[in-house]
Amino acid sequence: MKAAATVVCALLSLALAAVGGWLVYSLGVWFTVGYVALCAVFFPFALLIHEFGHILFGTLAGMKVALSRAGIFSPYASCTVMPKKSSHIKARYTAALAGGLVLGALFCIAGAALLAVGGLAAFFSFVLPSSFYVFLLNALPLTYADGGTDMLAICRNLSDAPSAVVARRVLYIQGLLYEGTPLEEIDENLLFDVPQISEDEPEFIVLVSIRADYYKAVNDDKKAAFWAQRLEELMQYLPEGYAG
Repeated sequence: MKAAATVVCALLSLALAAVGGWLVYSLGVWFTVGYVALCAVFFPFALLIHEFGHILFGTLAGMKVALSRAGIFSPYASCTVMPKKSSHIKARYTAALAGGLVLGALFCIAGAALLAVGGLAAFFSFVLPSSFYVFLLNALPLTYADGGTDMLAICRNLSDAPSAVVARRVLYIQGLLYEGTPLEEIDENLLFDVPQISEDEPEFIVLVSIRADYYKAVNDDKKAAFWAQRLEELMQYLPEGYAG
């Protein structure tokens, strides 16, 4: 399924590039060569635009978003999200997750419009094939070797799945801390009143980290040592480059 989706997305993007090249051919062979070259060169920029969408929409929604990993020729990247507010976590996190898709869709629409106009305008539609490829792959709710797509993350965040509930709780606590609430003043129940999930899930590991810091802040050395030890045991399960 995953391989088939990648192949289909690639073929559709190549088809768009072929249509653009055919329309530009009327301007001359060198225009066609330039168009094809720009289609290839624009691919890493399409990825950066996609990630900038996360940063832009996340910032507008009160979320601090930082790009932590990106491959030049990969349609996937990794972002670290930190809420600046504790309210409306689900909605604001969804906005940050959807930002890449929204900005990518705008580039697809712009490229398609240029393609429809034809003539010299079609030459500048070189933004369409790679933008469409990155958009479509991330619009499918699938898990790849590099991680889940944006749509999968959005669907997960909007659900009441145990891991999603824990993730939103972690973000809520981080939002409280960003607002200036001292860690020791946070309700202890917030750290434990969550569904049970697998201990190797990143959300649980981050929650364990918060528990260790909390008990250190309230000077409960015994519990602080316990959760610090648990955190050390669980760190091996975190994805490479993960920043919670």
